[in-house]
Amino acid sequence: MRKREISNKGLLSALTIGISAMMALQTPITAYANEYDEEPQDSGSGQEQSVSSGESYESVTQEAEQAADTAQEAVAPAPEAAAPSAQETSEAAVPNAQETSEAAADVIINGDEANGIEAASAEEGGKDAQAAISDLIQAAEDVVIDKESSEGEQISAATTQLKEASGSISEAKDNLQEADKANKEAESSFATVKEEAREMLDCSEAINQTANEMLEETETASQKSAQLVNSIETAATPEDAREAYADLKQLVDETKEDLAIRMSLYQRLTAEYEAALKNLETAQQALDEAEGRFATKAAAASKAADDAQDDVDTAKEKVDNLAGALEVVQDKLEDEQQANNMAGKMGTNDENAWKNAIKNINPSRETMRNVVINYYMPEILGIEVVDYKFGESMKGVDGQEYNYTELTYSYKDENGNTIEGAKKYFNWDSLTRKDYKTTNISDKQPGIVVFEKEAIEYEANQYIIQYCNKHSEHKHYLNGGERNQAYLDGFFDVYSYVDDNGETQLIIRQELIDAGCTNVGDDDQYPVFDNYKGHALTKIVQNKNSLLHDANCLIVASNNNIKKYTSKENNTDVYKWHIENKLSSAQVEKLVNNSLGLNSFIEDNANSNENAAALITKYAQYKEATSKAQEAAQNAQDQVDALNKAIDQVVEKSQRSRKTVKATTALGVSDVARYLGITVDETEAARLNDLTVAGLISELNSLKAAAKETADQANDNLEKLQQKYVDTEKVLADTLAALRKSSGGGSGSGGTGGADIDLAGAGDIGGAGAVRPATNVAAQAVAAIIESAESSLHADTVQAQDITGSQAVYDVEAAGDVGGAGVSGEAVGAGGSQTIADGDVALSETPDASEFSGDVDGIQTETIDHQTTVAIQEENVALSEEVDSGKIPEKKSFWWIMIIAIFGAAGEKMYREHMEKKRAEEVKNEE
Repeated sequence: MRKREISNKGLLSALTIGISAMMALQTPITAYANEYDEEPQDSGSGQEQSVSSGESYESVTQEAEQAADTAQEAVAPAPEAAAPSAQETSEAAVPNAQETSEAAADVIINGDEANGIEAASAEEGGKDAQAAISDLIQAAEDVVIDKESSEGEQISAATTQLKEASGSISEAKDNLQEADKANKEAESSFATVKEEAREMLDCSEAINQTANEMLEETETASQKSAQLVNSIETAATPEDAREAYADLKQLVDETKEDLAIRMSLYQRLTAEYEAALKNLETAQQALDEAEGRFATKAAAASKAADDAQDDVDTAKEKVDNLAGALEVVQDKLEDEQQANNMAGKMGTNDENAWKNAIKNINPSRETMRNVVINYYMPEILGIEVVDYKFGESMKGVDGQEYNYTELTYSYKDENGNTIEGAKKYFNWDSLTRKDYKTTNISDKQPGIVVFEKEAIEYEANQYIIQYCNKHSEHKHYLNGGERNQAYLDGFFDVYSYVDDNGETQLIIRQELIDAGCTNVGDDDQYPVFDNYKGHALTKIVQNKNSLLHDANCLIVASNNNIKKYTSKENNTDVYKWHIENKLSSAQVEKLVNNSLGLNSFIEDNANSNENAAALITKYAQYKEATSKAQEAAQNAQDQVDALNKAIDQVVEKSQRSRKTVKATTALGVSDVARYLGITVDETEAARLNDLTVAGLISELNSLKAAAKETADQANDNLEKLQQKYVDTEKVLADTLAALRKSSGGGSGSGGTGGADIDLAGAGDIGGAGAVRPATNVAAQAVAAIIESAESSLHADTVQAQDITGSQAVYDVEAAGDVGGAGVSGEAVGAGGSQTIADGDVALSETPDASEFSGDVDGIQTETIDHQTTVAIQEENVALSEEVDSGKIPEKKSFWWIMIIAIFGAAGEKMYREHMEKKRAEEVKNEE
């Protein structure tokens, strides 16, 4: 603890008066006993302050409770709630999951006669479609019908689970409300904990300060007493010895009085400390109990929300299964329609499959388009075509490799959005085509090859046409008889490169030659083009996906012909030309599987007895209801998830228990060591700042124990001082005897007279020599005196009061005269009391009559029997000291008069020290 001086004994005495008064009023006094270097900070949030003052409370579960309400609305009606009105239902942004799921399942199982929607039937469609419709009906029943498994286990429907989730959400909200009540109690208890912890700290600081001052006071007195004893032993005259002895007595008296005052303060602070500790322990217990309830209820809310989450998740799976089953039905019906579209072209006999569809150019081109739309786009590329249009077949610059058919289409993206204006390019070849010139189209062709042309192939063809039209000297290559030779010479070769801006550019062979970019090939004849102005070149291959090149295509033929022309065992020309030594086994396997898959798709899904288009329309009617159910189920899942997160935050708050709050937070200070007024190193400062409230209490108890040891030591010092005073009586006697012997004195009137030495005033502290009130002043009396003093300060004329009885009777015993046999006298005469008349106030000390006579600044004095009565004119008060030569004493305020009246010599001493301090400050200001 830092040492704080209380050198102003007047302040100390005033504190003692305050202690007595406050004890009567049962009001804490610690505010009067502490002088902090650091201003108290806000010890907590506004919420905590408001809790302690009882004005308001901000709920910690409010957001979670609101999340519960929102989740309740999204999942299902509250268990105890009435059915919503039609207006309320229509106003809901997203209907609850329970109602929408039930509606979606019901329209599939039972239909909707009012809206002309028939129920689903597993007897409709082809084989695959029927199986899908059966699964759809089963998924709808899982949504609304509770079932029992083969093992006897109860399986709840989605709607049942949503109702149960609604009940769990209600339970979670109830627990949240209970948790909030507990938290409110905890906040209140926590505020008390902080208040009492700070009270303990304040008391602890003052206790240690007071104990240290007590010890220092007694140690200083001990040192002074040793000097006085030495002065007695070495006195040159009896007067010097008696004066030193009198000073020792005064020192002992004052030390005892000061220690008594400080001890009173010490005991009062200790009582305050113990009371605060008791209150803190009570508040901490209440806090622990409230936090326990908070944690229990928060955990219960979390458990209920988890249960709701499980039910909603499972219910959503069933709703998603229903929507997914409907999509499968739609896909199967679309497949059926697509298969039906191709079935007429394919035929039914494997030996004759596709025979009529590929016998010449036009049927073959039509078959290509049919396969692209009904199989390649949806089954191979996975594109859901909404609308499409094929353009006319376009001939390229060579009449073979550069030919293409443009497809413009709309499709659904992965988010269900319709994308307009997409384009692709397709071409076809005869299965037995040998090279770019040979088509081999005839009635006896075994099949065709359908493939996609890449966009850059189309762009390359357009680039050649633009180049030749721009350069008239090359235009004849497009239509003249030199076209085939130009193709063979590579005139139509197109290259691509990426320019400095990262954009793809095209350039034809002739432009590279004109730019001098040719490199001689390995045969020293054929040029090689690999670079243009530092940019790598890539040659664009026409019909790259055809069987002549990478074979990323479909063979439209019977299963037998597909296998025949792609297998090594049959050793056909097609195999030798296009497959052997060119395609990997993986490429061949992919080609065969995709080609056979086309035929299987038609065989599995074609259903000539049903109108697939009509069924597609029928089952599309269920889509709106299932989409709403999915949307509502997703919203329910999201809202319950939000509820769980909100409750998790509440639970996390309960886990950050207030019991472990740091002392810096509770006290509202940034540095505990600085607040305690102690100097420590960084490590110790960090340790103190990391203390919890419980740790702070332990620290304070240790400091309090150390203060008690200090106070006990001070009392021991006082006892030794008192004993030293008693022992000094003999020292004085020895000194006086020695002085008489050395001066030849005897028992005559000129010396001390041996046995005539009067030590009546030299007893123990509190004996005859002490100047103190005859009785203690009760708290009520003190309050009355102070109130009277305060009112008197504002009066125009000081009205006299009789200070008699226990309020103003003091015993004064003075040491006898040095000469002769010693004389005992009383300061107030034989009566033992003094009445201050109207306008008169007793002097603080009895001045010598010779030094205090005559008229001094309007004050009339008269010497009467060892006393001096002073008549004080209006607006004058009693003088504080004897009058020095030519100097008028300072005036005492009525407050100081009252203090002196109550405390006697101790009050006088307080006043002297006060004036000394005041004079020192005046001197300092003058300098």
